[in-house]
Amino acid sequence: MKKYFKIGIGTIIPTALVLWVLNMLYGFIDSIVVAVLPSSVEYQVWFVLPLIVILFILIELVGFFFSHIRLVKWINKQFEKLIKKVPIIGVIYEFGLEIVDSFITDNKLNGEKFVVEIKYGGQKKIGLLSDEIMKIVFVPTAPNPMNGEVIKVDEYKIIAKMKVKDFFKLIGSLGSIGGDLWI
Repeated sequence: MKKYFKIGIGTIIPTALVLWVLNMLYGFIDSIVVAVLPSSVEYQVWFVLPLIVILFILIELVGFFFSHIRLVKWINKQFEKLIKKVPIIGVIYEFGLEIVDSFITDNKLNGEKFVVEIKYGGQKKIGLLSDEIMKIVFVPTAPNPMNGEVIKVDEYKIIAKMKVKDFFKLIGSLGSIGGDLWI
């Protein structure tokens, strides 16, 4: 009975999280549809789906134009120079750029983040190497890896068997899943 309960929880929670995020996206786009829909048109639930598809296509097109068309690249650089000069807004914009760049830019030789072991406070800890050159490691708290501390270390050991996905499973499960990969 306990085994089936665990399997059920393991199936329901990730699915519920995905459905929750999709529901939030749907609700956001639904509110836009309701706001712009003329009163002469009767609202239908499916009106949101084409907008979601259009949103993803628009994101792809923006990415394409900003990476392939020189004029658009130049305009973007000029816009960034201008907005960075505006007090407060420039700092916020630059912070947003840095956060996004940390997730989409290949800052490692092969674009991967590495799980590392460090010695900190007399103990071995596991973390995510965020800057290989500066030896900066993010050590998350368990079970919520959104919190933690950023540490500059003298040395670290890459845990070759553990992928980032396995690292977050280990943290989220309080060490009960994937601990065998930390050797």
